[in-house]
Amino acid sequence: MMNFRYLISLPFAVSVIGLHCLAVAPTPTPAPTGSTAVPLTDSALPVPKMEVVKDGPEANLRQGMTADAVTALMGKPDSIKPMEAPTGKAEIWAYRNLINTTDRQFPASIEALTSQTVDSHGNTQTQQLGTKTVYKIERIRTFRRTSLLMFNGALLNQKSTVEQVRDYY
Repeated sequence: MMNFRYLISLPFAVSVIGLHCLAVAPTPTPAPTGSTAVPLTDSALPVPKMEVVKDGPEANLRQGMTADAVTALMGKPDSIKPMEAPTGKAEIWAYRNLINTTDRQFPASIEALTSQTVDSHGNTQTQQLGTKTVYKIERIRTFRRTSLLMFNGALLNQKSTVEQVRDYY
């Protein structure tokens, strides 16, 4: 059975899944009790073990959840990438959510403080008075990227990664 644990993007999904596994007969998975899940039928993909996410709305995702239930929990995806499949409809739903922003000030350089004087003969003299530290601001934004493999309108698997973006001002 293939492991979809490292599913991150469509090109990676296509290379890992190879789309040939769509023809493999899966093991039906019962829907969790008390959820809005649909059981995966014999026409679905092999059911891999889902990654466990401990916080955020991703923590409440369950295999077999309907597309409507996923949208109600996670919101509209940032992008949906359709995948060709011999049977059924496969899509990668991608989300990118800001989870933290941190600003910090740091010393970026040291500049000389100088004074220029012009004497009576027109000569310019430069004198160093000292130094000053020039500070910059670093903004660190942390995002959670979540990819969901949807098959026939039901959640089959998820993968979440953390990404940091640094900007300097």
